[in-house]
Amino acid sequence: MTRRLIDFTEDSSLRQTIPKALSFSYIRALVEQHLGADAAAMLSEPQVVPREGRHQWLAEAALDAPLVRLDRASADQAAAARRTLDEVRWRARSTWEKLTATGNEQSRHQAVAILRAFKVPQDSEYVWLIGERPVLVGWGHEKASVVPLEPAELALTYRRPVSDVAPRASAITKSGPVPPVAPVNPSGPARATSSWSWLAAFLWVLFIALALGIGGLLLPACSIQIPGTQWHWTWGADCVAHAQNPLADLFAQNRALEEGLRAQRVALAARDFCPPAPRPESVPPVSNLPTLPSNVDTSAPVQVRLDWDTDDDLDLVVKCPSGGWISRLKQHQWEESCGDGKRDLDANYKMSKRDYPTAEHIAWRNIQPGNYRVIVWPVKTGSGNPIPFHVTLTLFGQTQTCSGEVVWDDKKGEGFSAYVIDFDPTQPLPSCNASSAAEGHLQVCTTGCGKD
Repeated sequence: MTRRLIDFTEDSSLRQTIPKALSFSYIRALVEQHLGADAAAMLSEPQVVPREGRHQWLAEAALDAPLVRLDRASADQAAAARRTLDEVRWRARSTWEKLTATGNEQSRHQAVAILRAFKVPQDSEYVWLIGERPVLVGWGHEKASVVPLEPAELALTYRRPVSDVAPRASAITKSGPVPPVAPVNPSGPARATSSWSWLAAFLWVLFIALALGIGGLLLPACSIQIPGTQWHWTWGADCVAHAQNPLADLFAQNRALEEGLRAQRVALAARDFCPPAPRPESVPPVSNLPTLPSNVDTSAPVQVRLDWDTDDDLDLVVKCPSGGWISRLKQHQWEESCGDGKRDLDANYKMSKRDYPTAEHIAWRNIQPGNYRVIVWPVKTGSGNPIPFHVTLTLFGQTQTCSGEVVWDDKKGEGFSAYVIDFDPTQPLPSCNASSAAEGHLQVCTTGCGKD
């Protein structure tokens, strides 16, 4: 089991109905306590995508488990998922009624959070199926265009005592005119209102007096003047010393440092630096790639493919998270971090013959989480000229194609290998690394590093 990306939601299109102070772990634990682990497993974990204005939703699932949205599932799958959702939501409503009946405010807040956790803007778009298990994304949210009305089942209720209702009910059921209501004597409430008014006035006067007294004690200013008048009250000369800001020197030093820093930035901006290295060349997926042999696992969920169009011998190498390698010479299947990754296609071995298709391939059926680095290594070349290539990364149905060049000169005994792309199977599809001219993503080989 690993954490898989289920879907993205745009923050501008949704409005949260559960307070942000309640964390995902708290709500999940609350649901598991009252509804069970099966209901808690239906809530995906929201994570903020920095600087993109959206959330990504993750859930624990096997890498090979099928993932489909509710409106794209088969009729039988959709019907079974809706029955499961209805049953869990009915249990959530029963829990809400039970906790609300206790009269405890904290229990009522917990009940509201449980009830709203299983509400999504629209089931067909925000409910996914991992195998047979429904998973909710965007839960605890509603459409931003919807007027946020407090549902009746979440509002506070008012109950009249039975003793107050009974006489009125009996009067309605009996035939005949209703007896007139006796006038209420206004003298009693008037006296209560009058006493409360005197008490409020006294409290206001006391508050104002305390405020003036505290202000006179705490203000170290030298004078107080009433606006619009010539009257002012001035303290003695000793007040001037107390009114001076003891942090004035620090503020002056801070301003001087800021001015110096600003001057340094201007000087650095004026210098003639070398232009920045070009960003990786991310190209659209190549649609006319040659078909690979039947023994190559082209249906694996994670694949890396290298294509080039020369007689040179290039190697496709992957460095695993814990330091192991997947290559022709180092097939570390014992390395746990490499998973079951295996290179199942090799081309132009030692330039003994030209293979068609001129491609190499690595595939995973059970890949472990962590950072993987894809490297193109020039093993043997005929001319020493740059060799262009394309690397295609397939990550759970999404494809990224990167292009670059590698160089190996047998006469000089040096060249460059390209660090093409880094990826983590638990994260979204990455961008390509810097191109073959970017410092920091190349490795200058010493004599013999391109040999087998």
